[in-house]
Amino acid sequence: MLFYFSATGNTKHVVDKIKLNDETIISIEEATRKSTYQFQLSGSRLGIITPTYDFVLPSIVEEFLQKLDVRFDNIPDNLENAIKSITGVIESGLF
Repeated sequence: MLFYFSATGNTKHVVDKIKLNDETIISIEEATRKSTYQFQLSGSRLGIITPTYDFVLPSIVEEFLQKLDVRFDNIPDNLENAIKSITGVIESGLF
């Protein structure tokens, strides 16, 4: 499952290139407009693809991530490493 924000269409182009055949892609802008923040992940890949502006996330992405609730059918083996990576980014002040 890939979440993306694309103000100009460039990020959407990247998402279309890197997505797996049966992978779900979700527009952060559309999900926010519909107030949809809960998702069920059945695959083993979760990605958030977005531009940054001066090393800062766009406000719509930051607000979406604060509300995002992902449920896993099967917890991926590497989830602990992913959480550590995300935590490191948050603690660094980039998020």
